[in-house]
Amino acid sequence: MAARALTILILLMCCSATGAGTGKDYRFTPLPANAQLTQNWVMQTFQDSRGFIWFLTQEGTNRYDGYTVQQYLHRPSIAGSISADTASQIVEDHTGTLWIATLGGGLNRYNPATDGFTAVRHEAGNADSPLTDRIWSMAVDADNNLWLGYHTGGFSRFDPASGSFLHFPPTLHGTVSNHTVGGFAQTPDGDMWVATEGNGILRVTPGNGAVWRYGGGDNDRLGEMASNYVSSVMVDSRGNLWATTQGGGISMLPAGQHQFQTWEAALDSTGAEITNRIYNVMEDATGTIWFGSDKGLLRRSTEGDFRLFDMDNSGLLNNRVTSLYQSADGVYWVGTPSGMHTGTRSTFLRHDTDTGLSNNIVNAFTETADGDIWIGTDEGLNRYHARTGHFSLISHETQPLSVPDSPVMSLWGEDKVVWAGTLSAGLIRLDLERGEMQRFSHQADNPRSLGADGVTTILRDASGRLWLGTYGGGLNHTVGGFAQTPDGDMWVA
Repeated sequence: MAARALTILILLMCCSATGAGTGKDYRFTPLPANAQLTQNWVMQTFQDSRGFIWFLTQEGTNRYDGYTVQQYLHRPSIAGSISADTASQIVEDHTGTLWIATLGGGLNRYNPATDGFTAVRHEAGNADSPLTDRIWSMAVDADNNLWLGYHTGGFSRFDPASGSFLHFPPTLHGTVSNHTVGGFAQTPDGDMWVATEGNGILRVTPGNGAVWRYGGGDNDRLGEMASNYVSSVMVDSRGNLWATTQGGGISMLPAGQHQFQTWEAALDSTGAEITNRIYNVMEDATGTIWFGSDKGLLRRSTEGDFRLFDMDNSGLLNNRVTSLYQSADGVYWVGTPSGMHTGTRSTFLRHDTDTGLSNNIVNAFTETADGDIWIGTDEGLNRYHARTGHFSLISHETQPLSVPDSPVMSLWGEDKVVWAGTLSAGLIRLDLERGEMQRFSHQADNPRSLGADGVTTILRDASGRLWLGTYGGGLNHTVGGFAQTPDGDMWVA
């Protein structure tokens, strides 16, 4: 019985909730340190190699050690202060150096020994400086170069070791435009993919600096994307290139293929429509892809199902998700205009009245040979259909199977039969094959009837006897088992 109970428990843990968008297996709570941040609207979250969590906002940079927040603000009179308050992106290069891009202050290199910064600023006429101090995005490539995307369009490749820049100005070859560069992602072949907010996606071959453009309406070998407004790009662990757009949903270029797949106005697993306004994308440690949108946090499982987590089902304080990150300990960090949230996946998936149960007071469960789980509650008997992942209710009002109007306190499942002990209506036998119900109750003038109508536990022993624990009627068991006549009647010996 211990093994049987463990099997049922594992099945309940592994099966997904009926309302797959209910978010019962993920919960997000506001970060207690929100009050210490320079601003609640976090543009990026990042964990460095020393374990610190960094939050970038429009009004300052923040470093969190799990207890307190250290704020970094631009102070012109203080040497080594960060060069601007609006921090847009943070990365750590292969040497362990942290770099912070800003809007208006150029690029900053963090020095942990002094807890200060050294700025790399635009210098007119100096090709080995940023094109502008308004840097919106940044990434590190496989060769430890930094790629800088500018708010006013164009991008640069910066080699920290030599201090040299290779620029791709907005007017280059007619392919690079003055649209904001939303992000970078490098595919396994070494190509760098550049998201632009109005000019589609650019592909750069680092070896020769060649640039190709792909976007909505382009009839090229990569097919059409739904929108030229690409807010972010990401390459997952399988080599797939993901692109999020504001107005055209989600696009993905599978590794080794030459055609984008696009999800526009897709539906999540509850049938709810998913927004086409997607801001960012992230892959977690399990290979699951997450998206931040204007309607909440969107998850795409490895099987391809979408689920939406929002203010109604997950604990988020705001549906607009402006940043996404997972730290080394598996914690999810979700930024919204109302502050940061942290979340984890529960070991136990929760099923309740929101996901199809008739009542949240669960008294017993069992399994039948078809793999279905039967759950006894204070309001009827529930059947979890393993094939579909849905619940159905069996009560005193359902047909053909029914149970009396009494809490179900105990259950025993067999091949095509379920035994249900109730609080006040005796023992119920459900014949799943015939669709029939039979009731056994206490009869004061019959000493061989049940000792009481409250049946708390049920067990069948190796000899075939059925044992019943009752409320006030002692321990009961059948003497010779059960027999069924050709007309379907059940006889108890």
